[in-house]
Amino acid sequence: MWFFITRDNSTGFTIQWGTGVNFSSSTIYITLPRTFTAFRSVVAVPGNTHGYGGIRANINSNSNIRMYSNSTSDGENTSWVALGFT
Repeated sequence: MWFFITRDNSTGFTIQWGTGVNFSSSTIYITLPRTFTAFRSVVAVPGNTHGYGGIRANINSNSNIRMYSNSTSDGENTSWVALGFT
């Protein structure tokens, strides 16, 4: 799994993203490489959904996201993008 971060030092606006997430259970939690002080949004980008229901992501805390799926086989090679301020 790979993590990337870009941050505007004048405003603190930060984009964090990761790729290569694989999971075989219906829910996983991912700890972000940098904690947000204000976490605004997260989205999952499925790599392979097998036509089932796709991947969803939501904010679990300022330092972690929850990704989940209707199917245990949906979580292959999933990516995510998180936006906020640090």
